[in-house]
Amino acid sequence: MTSARRVAIQFDDGPSHYRTETLRILREKRVPGVFMDTGARVAANPHFARFQLAEGHQLLNHTHSHANLDEVLDREGPDGVRRELAAAEAAFAAAGAPISFLGVRPPFGAANAQVRQIIADLGYTAYLTRIGTDDWVPGRTPREISDAIVDQLHPGAIIALHDGPYDSPAGPGTNGGLALLIDAVRERGYHFGAVGPHGDVVEHRLTPTDQPIPVVENPVPYAPLGFPGEPPEPYVILG
Repeated sequence: MTSARRVAIQFDDGPSHYRTETLRILREKRVPGVFMDTGARVAANPHFARFQLAEGHQLLNHTHSHANLDEVLDREGPDGVRRELAAAEAAFAAAGAPISFLGVRPPFGAANAQVRQIIADLGYTAYLTRIGTDDWVPGRTPREISDAIVDQLHPGAIIALHDGPYDSPAGPGTNGGLALLIDAVRERGYHFGAVGPHGDVVEHRLTPTDQPIPVVENPVPYAPLGFPGEPPEPYVILG
């Protein structure tokens, strides 16, 4: 199949409790994942990052603390933005899973012109153009999530999902919709690749290992939740 029919699927915010099931589905469906992980969560459960790279997925930067970089810039200046990216890189390296390449998804898509310039000066590609839906809202059903994304499909699309959103107890709907989404994308003649260092979607095939898929061992960090409910144990709310 030609590259014109290639898409990629990204997962922001993890790794969380839901990552185990996500990895199982991706292995079963032979789909590579692009994991935009946070440094704080990688530090909490570093075995996920190591597994993901060994399994053939990508690991990219989603800041250390899921910070809104526009707000960081206002509060701490350019060095604050640099610290968020560098701290995440350091967490990945300490986990034995160095970043796949200098790619970042600014949380909330928040990246004004100055933030984008800081990111570029560091050699990073920022992934700001994607298709997705509000899967971070608890109660969204698997079918709603899948259908909303399928309706936006186009060649070269980067599909955005969330893994245990950093400030929401959501998660079951996303995992429930993942297999539906993969099947629907393929039924429409697309196939899955990964993202490239220039912001494009590139060919990449997943050849799974026989390693056991990891599970959460330590509390997953969350920001104060913006929705009612609680994430699965173990978790910790960061002030």
